Amino acid sequence: MAVCSEMATMRSKIDALAATVDALLAVSPSNVTPTQPQCGTEMTFSTAVISTHVGISGTYDYGDNHMKSVSDDDEKYSGAAAIGTRVFFAPSDEDNVGVFDTVTNIFSNISTLVAGVKDGVKYAGAAVIGTRVFFAPFYQDNVGVFDTSTDTFTTIPTGQPNWGNQYSGATAVGTRVIFTPSYNADVGVLDTSTDTFTTISTAPTLGKVHHKYWGGAAVGKRVFFAPLDQHNVGVFDTSTDTFSTISTTDAGVTGSHKYWGAVAVGNRVFFAPHNEDNVGVLDTATDTFSTISTTNANVTANKKYRGAVAIGTRVFFAPYNEDNVGVLDTVTNIFSTVSIELGSDGSDGSDGSGPSGNLQGKYNGAAAIGTRVFFAPYNDDTMGVLEC
Repeated sequence: MAVCSEMATMRSKIDALAATVDALLAVSPSNVTPTQPQCGTEMTFSTAVISTHVGISGTYDYGDNHMKSVSDDDEKYSGAAAIGTRVFFAPSDEDNVGVFDTVTNIFSNISTLVAGVKDGVKYAGAAVIGTRVFFAPFYQDNVGVFDTSTDTFTTIPTGQPNWGNQYSGATAVGTRVIFTPSYNADVGVLDTSTDTFTTISTAPTLGKVHHKYWGGAAVGKRVFFAPLDQHNVGVFDTSTDTFSTISTTDAGVTGSHKYWGAVAVGNRVFFAPHNEDNVGVLDTATDTFSTISTTNANVTANKKYRGAVAIGTRVFFAPYNEDNVGVLDTVTNIFSTVSIELGSDGSDGSDGSGPSGNLQGKYNGAAAIGTRVFFAPYNDDTMGVLEC
């Protein structure tokens, strides 16, 4: 009888514990832990003026005998990553790594010239492993490396030519950085334990075709590449070093320059709408691709957003030509926007109070610290900040 009584008491305790767990799950989405920051209903956008940028000028050869003119305000940074309380911006035409300290609210930069890295369209995308930030080589023959413990910039050679739409995104998985193939017919892989760069072929699936993918996100051991001109999501399995694809055509997505950037929330990957009038969604549990429309929020123009980042269950898209930040609630699958505050004259941000309202290519990339999102300045002379 005593044994039965003890068993009944134990069962009662187990049931009580199960009820507590069920209650917690009922109020907490499955892909969010209690320690993750969560956004409230109020969101505000502000800017920080970049008065210390260096930039470059003149012309440079970016492959295939094409020449591009570069002004001091063009294409500053392409991609962002955060470590601790600082945000780091991947240099595109700038001859420096942009650094924003979120404690002091001071923007500064660290030169890339000391490592011999100059000219335009250098890197596209950033990933963090430990205290180092790694920049994806776009028109460089090296991976850019910024050590945040010493604030020094160095490079790791790729053994590839210094031209041409090579990689357009960086994703960290374990101790390796996976680089998104843009023109290259391979996936770039950097082993950060040895600082060695290798490649994994995408053949026979893909060849050297421009604008394959832009950006990537990891779920488990797989990296998913955002389809730019490809009619599929690229998939790189880091456990087998194999490449495969998941079609987007069944969801009616077959256009050009579809998505620009990716972020994972739980077991789903969300692709930033560029020319598509929808957010691309890949369920990695079933490997099925679907979409969430942006038209209900009146977002239908081309070149909408470039870059994505998540805070809790919400995804934020960096405004490229849009005059708003795109916001996706991944619980309700509802897309909305947060207006960008313009200058006091209502048309531009020349007075320093906001980005240029009609400027093409404002920001390109995003990173989050706490409940703030920081947008990488591209053609705008401000860094965008969204507080949620």
